[in-house]
Amino acid sequence: MGREIVVGGTEPAKLTLGYRDDNYDDNGYWGQKGRSDDPANIINDAIFEVTVRRIAPPPLEISDAVVPIHAIAVSSDGRMLATGGGVAQFGEIVLWDLQLRQKVGVFKRHPGTVRALAWAPDNARLASADGSGQIRLWSPTTMLELTGLVHQRFPSSATSIAFSADGRRLAAANDQGLIRIWYQSQPPRDIVTSLFHEHGPDTGKLLTVRGLRFSSEGTLLFVAGDREKHHLLGIWDVHQNKRVGRLTEWTNPKLPSSASYFAVTSDNSLLATADETDSAEIHVWAVSKDAKEGIQLSQKHVLLGHLRSITGIDFMTFCGRTLIVSASSDKSIRFWDPESGREIAALLLPEPVSYLQWCEKPARLVVAFRNKDKVAVQVIDPSSVLRDLAR
Repeated sequence: MGREIVVGGTEPAKLTLGYRDDNYDDNGYWGQKGRSDDPANIINDAIFEVTVRRIAPPPLEISDAVVPIHAIAVSSDGRMLATGGGVAQFGEIVLWDLQLRQKVGVFKRHPGTVRALAWAPDNARLASADGSGQIRLWSPTTMLELTGLVHQRFPSSATSIAFSADGRRLAAANDQGLIRIWYQSQPPRDIVTSLFHEHGPDTGKLLTVRGLRFSSEGTLLFVAGDREKHHLLGIWDVHQNKRVGRLTEWTNPKLPSSASYFAVTSDNSLLATADETDSAEIHVWAVSKDAKEGIQLSQKHVLLGHLRSITGIDFMTFCGRTLIVSASSDKSIRFWDPESGREIAALLLPEPVSYLQWCEKPARLVVAFRNKDKVAVQVIDPSSVLRDLAR
């Protein structure tokens, strides 16, 4: 069976063939337990004949930033990139124009290392969170701070930040499980509409929040966190200020060891969680709502294919189809059908992928990868990878 593997960048890349299975070794090569021509031993149509096709311009290196980079965020149109970082009591944000492929601005007013970044849906505001607990809002156009929210700062390091789809709510969280939601109004004013804690298992210890994401209509907030090897994904109703669903590895053994990487479809019907360990599993969950029990999650698929830890995951809509796209430290990006659980395409990059974001308009996939101290970003047109769907 022939299959095409797409390779990003211009430098030669080592092609690692095969899928995770008992018949493959850690490098993806066929082992002694089966024959490569035995369909019973093949997961997702393992590859035998490969056509290599290269796409995309050379990656944009952003390693000239003054300070180490800890956070990356891309505007919804895929044009602007924000990187955040810093050392000790000095944090900065650098703006990059991905079309011009150059730096266009720097914000330097954070008293701590910038840990998280988020663009508003209209790209008119950029939110940032730092190690001192401060949340700030910036105008990428004027390069000025809009409001500091300093009076609402967290008592410890802020770890995650997210806008709602309409841009009217901003959620932020810290390393003690504290979550705040601000409501943006006209005229501008900041009102804390929700304030709650995510706790661990029976010990009641607070969790470090690793990820936040609003549902498309803004009524639900998905919260991923961990503490002392315990992991949780909670679902909160932001109007009622209460948890309405929870997925935990200590009550559900099907949950991967971390849900730091997760994504939700626009209609809230599917949830994908990724395991950041070397098991490299992606779990797909069907989401339903019960009047008595709240949000219920039932496992739909476990996606196997990556050979190393997952580093990013998202849902994307392309040519009328909803797909899952995932990135990994195995230097690959893979595309999946969430209904069948099958992999439909793969893209190999020259370095391990450390960040992934899907942009709807125009349809672009933005990825970042690291090589020692260097960070590079690449913008990919999905039609060059998913050619069969684009026809």
